[in-house]
Amino acid sequence: MRVVKKGDRIESVVYTPPEEKENAEEYRLLGYVQPKERVDFGAASTDGAFRLVVDGDGICLFPLPESRSFEAEIDLAAFGLAGRRVVSVDAAPVPGGKVGSAPTWRQDGDRVRISADARSLSYRLRFS
Repeated sequence: MRVVKKGDRIESVVYTPPEEKENAEEYRLLGYVQPKERVDFGAASTDGAFRLVVDGDGICLFPLPESRSFEAEIDLAAFGLAGRRVVSVDAAPVPGGKVGSAPTWRQDGDRVRISADARSLSYRLRFS
């Protein structure tokens, strides 16, 4: 994954599967993130690849295709959800397929850490 920053903002993120990388040091020098290396986006940090969607009653993480297992830490306050308490993190099955393993999670104040196998369509954080 290559993260291009402009000042204090992320301008773009490009994912290249590790199998396509012949020279890991060359990719590191070009700014690519190595597999399982954590990237901090401010409101969230992760060693994986997913789309994060905030809606009225929760937050959904949608792993990108061909994603590997990941850990993510989400700052609820950064999404206007300060003080909210997560009561569950539920995995949704891929249509016509099986649901992956149940994600593990813990909350410390406004920060929620999630570990997931990325084999499910999505992971929804539900609040009380």
